[in-house]
Amino acid sequence: MEPSHKSAGIKIGPLSFSPGITRINFVALLVAAVASNTLMSFINLIQPLLLEEILHIPGDRQGTVSGNLTFISELSALLLLGYFGALSDRTGRRPIVVFGFVMLGVGYLLYPYMPDEYYLYASRAVFAIGVAGVSGMTATILNDYPQERSRGKMMAVGGVASGAGGIMMMLIARLPASLEASGMSTEQALQATLGCMFVACLLTALFLRYFLSAVRPATQSENLPLLTKLKLGLTAMRRPRISVAYASAFVARSDFVVVGTFFFLWYVQTASEAGMSSADATARAGLIFAVMQISALCSAPLVGILIDRIDRLVALAICMGVVAFGYTGMGLIEDPQSPVIWFAAIAVGFGMMSGFLASQALVGEAADPEIRGATIGLFGLCGAIGILFVTSTGGFIYDEWLRSGPFLLTGALATLLTLGALVVKSREKGNLNK
Repeated sequence: MEPSHKSAGIKIGPLSFSPGITRINFVALLVAAVASNTLMSFINLIQPLLLEEILHIPGDRQGTVSGNLTFISELSALLLLGYFGALSDRTGRRPIVVFGFVMLGVGYLLYPYMPDEYYLYASRAVFAIGVAGVSGMTATILNDYPQERSRGKMMAVGGVASGAGGIMMMLIARLPASLEASGMSTEQALQATLGCMFVACLLTALFLRYFLSAVRPATQSENLPLLTKLKLGLTAMRRPRISVAYASAFVARSDFVVVGTFFFLWYVQTASEAGMSSADATARAGLIFAVMQISALCSAPLVGILIDRIDRLVALAICMGVVAFGYTGMGLIEDPQSPVIWFAAIAVGFGMMSGFLASQALVGEAADPEIRGATIGLFGLCGAIGILFVTSTGGFIYDEWLRSGPFLLTGALATLLTLGALVVKSREKGNLNK
């Protein structure tokens, strides 16, 4: 029997939605995607200014401190991502994503008042609780809302929204310098800026509380204990495509953080050494980051269409090859103030979006719908492990060898994943031919 129009779900343009999802739910998802990128990433943009002007961390230690902050953030998130994912299969996604935005706000409120780097580590751990709730649930909702035939296009829409959030950072990045020009001290400008981010987090949480779908996933496993759900998510790794998806999270999430953690630090330090003020250097770095986001935004529709038209494992291999090209190119630049940085920013932006969309679509397709929250939670956990590795190793490389070294590291990881995905695909073809 053909399903009714209502049970089949609504359509918005080329997107077909799961039953029960409304247009306002879709709008709320777009708000969550825009806000999540802006509010989770801005802390990395503003961090070099805090380390330089407020805490007065020596320049030769700022790479290590930045790496440690991200390491602590991801270690905290690692402990929570799987739990939040499994919990959301029972409670629904909305309560957790709302809680996540509230905790991001608390982290922003604490950040500029920490007296030294060790207190800063503690406030970053609070912020990480919010990151675990927001990142894990936004990814899960993106996979909950569409029907299978629209999954790639839905990932692209989410990617465009995320890219728009990155562009918003271009405007916000100028706020500290503007406040200083109005007569505030650097410390006051920083506190005011992060206070604005606190308010933005709370307003976002309030909006999502009322307009995200409250429908819980209808699964036969909803009453299973959380530990059992987590075990099922781990057992899913026996399927080669799930294993590749988890490995893709290791690379795809870490490439975002390499930009957030090390690009801003690299640019601000280099520009400051050349005589530019830290506030102006932060604004300039924000402009280059905006170019990355515009590139990511423009590439999202093309990548989304590609993902829906070809095998998603092949799409992942292609997209990770783009990541390898963009990040290796950025890593070979000696001076981030040279004009070539704009071309590298475009390539990195294309790579960031390609890897993100392909990995999300692959895990969404391969995951059992009954434990999708747990599976994507563990997918996020693999991403957190990747971030821990890249930030700890990248921080050492940054301080001890080469400031652009973290980009070369990410390019190498993406190359390995490209080859791994192609090997799995070739084995699938071999099994079909037997």
